[in-house]
Amino acid sequence: MTTITLTNIHAATKGMRVGPVTLTLEAGVHAFLGEPTDGIGLLLRVLAGEAKSRGSIQGIPSESVASVFADLPLPEELSCAEYLGLANGFRGLSRSEDEVLARFGLTDWARQRISKLAKPERKALAIAEAFTSHCALLLLEEPLASVSPAAVSAIENALVEKTPSRLCVYSTNQPETAARFADSVAVFERGCAVIHAKPNDPRLSEGRYRVDCSDPGKLLSLLRRDSGGALKLETMGDTVWVEARLGAPAASIDVAKLITRAAAEGSINV
Repeated sequence: MTTITLTNIHAATKGMRVGPVTLTLEAGVHAFLGEPTDGIGLLLRVLAGEAKSRGSIQGIPSESVASVFADLPLPEELSCAEYLGLANGFRGLSRSEDEVLARFGLTDWARQRISKLAKPERKALAIAEAFTSHCALLLLEEPLASVSPAAVSAIENALVEKTPSRLCVYSTNQPETAARFADSVAVFERGCAVIHAKPNDPRLSEGRYRVDCSDPGKLLSLLRRDSGGALKLETMGDTVWVEARLGAPAASIDVAKLITRAAAEGSINV
């Protein structure tokens, strides 16, 4: 059974940083939840051995790791089936290329050269190879984002299917994606893991509010002033989307009260 222990991990590259991070991840599925600027992608690369770090990491099964990142290079000259065949040889497996491609909605691309695939199909192919690789550690960057629609349900099913000896870590900026599939969720804010808990932990509860109002610009300004950076705020036309950031002190913010007070102060119809 794979267990990874991270102790006081720090890493930095190209204006991105993460740390300090201290976590223990046991066999199962774990989500790193945060924005790209919170360094979760960088931490995945540290675990994959693709980025340098300070601190201690124990338990990485270095000979049994499959990782998929947004910029993963694939052999352009091969077809999808040939790529899986090559991976079979490298990993010592006897997977049926056609069955793997069918499972992840890629049958129509089986004989297509990878150079002809759009990015969503390329990503789906890489994820299909990773999930069927029998590796003890899977590291996936935003596995459900920018992927071919035909592959989404297969990826969701693969996340749900538990393999007792496998440890899967994936990044996401969607709380519902983390809560739905993960055995534990590590919430990152500004490069630090501020919470590591089970998905049903009350600290991970988050409200998302849609506010249709007469003056979205004014409401946005007042909420920014009053929340001290604890809210994620977006505007779309006459709608303001208001969401409490996960992690202390954001989890304790009364979002509804802030909206009501700001609307009253600004004489905004909501």
